[in-house]
Parts: sequence; C-alpha cells; structure tokens
Amino acid sequence: MSKKRPTSPLTWGVLVGFLFGVLSFLGVLFWNIIWQEAIVPQPCVTTAQIQAIAAGIRAYETEHGRRPPTLEALVAGKYCDKSDCFDERKGRLPEIDQATGRFASNPDVIYFPAVRRSDPPELVVLCTLLKKAEADPYLVVRNDGQLVELTARELVPALQRTYTYLGRDIYYPAATAGSAPTEPRE
Repeated sequence: MSKKRPTSPLTWGVLVGFLFGVLSFLGVLFWNIIWQEAIVPQPCVTTAQIQAIAAGIRAYETEHGRRPPTLEALVAGKYCDKSDCFDERKGRLPEIDQATGRFASNPDVIYFPAVRRSDPPELVVLCTLLKKAEADPYLVVRNDGQLVELTARELVPALQRTYTYLGRDIYYPAATAGSAPTEPRE
C-alpha cells in the first residue's frame, strides 16, 4: 500500500493564493471588457475611416471648386462610404433620409463645412467625437490636410480657434451700418 503524504499548510496557502490571483485577474479582465465594450460603448472612427473622409473632401473640392456642404453630400456623391462616417462596431448603418437629405442618426465625426481652403491651415476641418480608450488621442484633420492626433487638452483650443475664426469671419464683417455686402462662404 502506498502511504499518502500530508499536505503542508504552506502548500495549501500557495495554491489558494494562486487560485485567488488568477480569479482576480480574470474578474478584472472580464469587468474591463464588459465596461468598455458593452456597458459604455464609445462610438469612434478609425484612422483609416477619417483618412477616407478627408480624401473624399479633397476629391469633392477638386471637382466642385468648394468643400462639400455636408458629410451626406460626400456619401451621396460616392466620394466616401457611409461606413466611414460611423463607428465600425455598429451593426446596421443609418440610411440617408430622402426628405431631409441627412443621416437618420448623427455621424461619429464632426465636420466643419464653413472652413475654406484659403482659411488658416491650423483650423479643424474634421475630427472624431469620441475615442475608444482614455489614453487614445482624438483624430483631427486640419485645414492644410494634415491628420494629427490630439489630446483633449490640445483639441479644445483647436476647436475654439476654429469656432472663433468662423464666427468672426461670418458674423462680424457686416456689423457696421451701410457696409457693403460680403461674399458668401462656400
């Protein structure tokens, strides 16, 4: 007959500690996946998607001599695909409403059609709304066509400069009485 060796308390402690560590790791991993993907999904577009939209804007501008009035105009003109304007994790993409000419839900990017090619190069033309993870940057296409990655601290001043410039350029030239009409922005 074989004799069983008694298990020492130290061995049991190591095994229980290891099991607790593995279960804790799996619990944290599971929680992060559930929290980031299922409970709080962050709609955002990828670098490839925002580059496709920027290329569509350039192609539209080359063909029409001005920037497109909306993202829907880009999609309708086949300058980019509607899937470029939305988070790739969305199952069914919204259609363009024929009556309004707009998407049934808002795209996951912000487009500033009032920014013209002749405006300052640092103005924002296109940017992502959200990011997948806290450490990820926001993707921004500047007026000079450059794609840059900005933190929230960098994005806020960039958007403020764009809004301030557009507000001053659009609203203030005709502020004086009797001034000549200004050319409309296209």
